[in-house]
Amino acid sequence: MRRGLISAAAGALLLCGCGQAGKGAATAQAAPAGGTPCPIIGAADVSAAYGARLADTPANSLPQAQSCEFRGAGPTVVRLQLVPARYYEEHGGQGFRTVPGLGDKASISFELGAWRAMAAKGDKAVAVTAEGPAAKPENTLAILKAALAML
Repeated sequence: MRRGLISAAAGALLLCGCGQAGKGAATAQAAPAGGTPCPIIGAADVSAAYGARLADTPANSLPQAQSCEFRGAGPTVVRLQLVPARYYEEHGGQGFRTVPGLGDKASISFELGAWRAMAAKGDKAVAVTAEGPAAKPENTLAILKAALAML
């Protein structure tokens, strides 16, 4: 049920087309035409972690959630979501493990062809989903850690 809610929220965020600056705005890159940059983390940080040039698409937000997507010329895609902590969820997919030391609780797993790392910190949760040949658990967790530092 929660996964459906998160998926529905993500879809709504992508269709919304509205943006909102947050605490991470200081590291965000210049926005693509027609939108604001990702308020959670900048494209340069994501590109460095994945060793591929990735650009952010316009950030999207709803009253309780924000979503950012980074795409490159190749197949690597990284998505971030900032949601209320009540949406934190451990999926238990392939390679599932909890990750001590990130936020209040964190986990990572490989599911549906992508690495998914999620952490809760205080009243917020951050999810990072990465797919493509550059996606590895180490760089996905590095982006999760950087995003948590912006909260």
